[in-house]
Amino acid sequence: MGYKGRHRAPTPFAKKLRIPAILLAVVTSGFALFRGSPEEASFDPPVPPVEITLPTLPVVPTTATSEPPAETTTPPPTTTTITSSPPKTSEKPTQPPATTKKETLDFPTSGPRYGGVKPHVARVGWLVDSLFPVDSIGGVGSRSRVSDHPKGLALDFMVHSKSQGDEIASFVLSNRKALNVKYVIWRQRINHGNGWSKMADRGSVTENHYNHVHVSFYS
Repeated sequence: MGYKGRHRAPTPFAKKLRIPAILLAVVTSGFALFRGSPEEASFDPPVPPVEITLPTLPVVPTTATSEPPAETTTPPPTTTTITSSPPKTSEKPTQPPATTKKETLDFPTSGPRYGGVKPHVARVGWLVDSLFPVDSIGGVGSRSRVSDHPKGLALDFMVHSKSQGDEIASFVLSNRKALNVKYVIWRQRINHGNGWSKMADRGSVTENHYNHVHVSFYS
């Protein structure tokens, strides 16, 4: 039924709502995306995967630093040195018997008589003359002093050096008992077998026995 006059016909309820145009466009677009057909929906094409090539970094060789092995100090083996004490000896040195050299004495069987001295005195003269290069040997003779020479119980061994006289005096004294020697005079000293003793000055080399060894014997 139509209406006429100044008054319009009544508008249905739907027509009375005025929806803003912008909102209507948004709603329409969203509806088309979610309710419409796939052809009507607009999607962005898929993005292909992008391969990225990373630069190859040089490999720096790492040297493994191993700690040096701990030093092990092994103590040297303990060495015990055992020093054995030498056997104790007698405090007094053993003196060789006076006749030790008697076994080695090889007396000559003949020789000069040295002015007629006793046979056992002559034998000593022969022995010393065979062992030492003496210049000469004097025997029996007169003396102004008390002496064993006139009795044939003394010999004088003339020497040319001190060392030669020392050797003869030492030999005779070492074999004093074997040779039946009473005493020895050499270089203004006298020895009866118990050490040298100084003698008085007699005024000359010969009287002081610097050029010969005097040996007196027991009868």
